[in-house]
Amino acid sequence: MDDKIDGVDAALDKWKGREVTLTLTLTLTLTLTLTLALTLTLTLTLTLTLTLTLTLTLTLALTLALTLTLTLTLTLTLTLTLTLTLVLTLTLALTLTLTLILTLTRTRCSPPCIRSTTQRLPSTGMRRQGLGLGLGLGLGSGSGSGSGVGVGLCLL
Repeated sequence: MDDKIDGVDAALDKWKGREVTLTLTLTLTLTLTLTLALTLTLTLTLTLTLTLTLTLTLTLALTLALTLTLTLTLTLTLTLTLTLTLVLTLTLALTLTLTLILTLTRTRCSPPCIRSTTQRLPSTGMRRQGLGLGLGLGLGSGSGSGSGVGVGLCLL
């Protein structure tokens, strides 16, 4: 055992005066290792931040694109619906106009007209008097988005 203790003493005597250099070298190595670890951690953090920023930007861009697409689709659908409603309204107005013209043609009444008629009742031979009133049809449209349809009726 004494040899080993002398050996330790010999080793300590050999490094005497250089302990500070050895400690500084180990401390510098440890400092560089920690600096490298912190640099890698910072690089990883910046990479993750950039990835999250790009993901958020892409998500916002897709959301904006979908919102604009849906808005455009709804606007086109509403325009088509209004156009079809206008076409159906004009078709109805034309149908009513033609029906009125056919009715007026069959009754031979031209608007406006007021006629007095006298009829004999077949069973009693008495006379019955009536008054006929004819109304006209008016179609119109205004400058802008207004339009109007008027329908008349001829009674005798």
